[in-house]
Amino acid sequence: MKITIIRHYRVDCPPKKMMTSKEFSEWCFSYDHSPLCEPNNMKRSETWDSCHSSNMTRASETAASLYGQPHITPSLREIPLSPFVQTSFRLPYLLWIVFGRLAWFFSHSSQSETRKQTADRADQYISELESQNSRHVLVVSHGFFISVLTSRLLKHGYTGKRAIRLRNGEEIVFVKELI
Repeated sequence: MKITIIRHYRVDCPPKKMMTSKEFSEWCFSYDHSPLCEPNNMKRSETWDSCHSSNMTRASETAASLYGQPHITPSLREIPLSPFVQTSFRLPYLLWIVFGRLAWFFSHSSQSETRKQTADRADQYISELESQNSRHVLVVSHGFFISVLTSRLLKHGYTGKRAIRLRNGEEIVFVKELI
């Protein structure tokens, strides 16, 4: 089985440089509901047997531009991000992102999904994908979830390079001989 994973195209939702926890939550919501910057109609030379996409608009629109009608699944959603602390002090955007992801990594109560829950979600998706017996699948998902998914694919015996951070529209390939 060959799995091509692509991160969704860039979203039109620039953050403010400094935000309170409330403003950061509002920005996260806006980002999840914003359109793509440029609906990229890149034509790929590859053909896929099927396409799976997160049910978040930015991923499903990317998948539709690459493949047509994808199979939509919440299993490929981005890992939710929440403020790591409630404060009226303005903190830099990058600090909200970094500390929010660190809070997820340590399964801090500020985050709605723990690291184990995310790994379990990725493992379940991989099992479902393998049961479908496709030869080549396109998967369109989100940057941080892709880093977890690729590490789980390696644990499931796939070969490929673990994605630490894919750029928007960038792809990575994993392969495994299924018996």
